[in-house]
This record gives sequence, C-alpha cells and structure tokens, in this order.
Amino acid sequence: MPMSKELEHVHNQLCDVEKELRHLQNKLHHIDERYKEGCVTESHMKGDPYEEDGQAAVAEELEKCHQKIYSMLNTLEK
Repeated sequence: MPMSKELEHVHNQLCDVEKELRHLQNKLHHIDERYKEGCVTESHMKGDPYEEDGQAAVAEELEKCHQKIYSMLNTLEK
C-alpha cells in the first residue's frame, strides 16, 4: 500500500536520522579504537593506563556515548 506524501516525508526523515546515528556509531567506534590503542602502547605497558590524568574520565565518556547511541538505535528499530 503506497504511503501518503506526508507519511513518506516522515519516513524519509526517520531514515535520515537512522543513517546519522549509524554514522555517529561508526565515528565513535574509530575514536574508541584510537583510545584503546593509546592505552596499550609501550609507554603505557609500564603501569595501569587508567592512572594517567583524565583516562578514567575519558573511559566514562566513551561508555556514556556508546550507551546513548545504543539506546537511540534500539528505539529506532522498535
């Protein structure tokens, strides 16, 4: 059954939002990878990388971002 023009517009907007969320998820994944690489470098192998100033805060921020994007994507898929 074809959609009305108004519903088609809303549908297209939702598709755009989902595309943007996927882009943000991908971007966050790359940030996460670079962060993890930084924590595992040879200079960090000497001690606990989370003892460096700001590391715990950055880890928390990454986790919050992951949770928000996960929650938004879950809402869109329902």
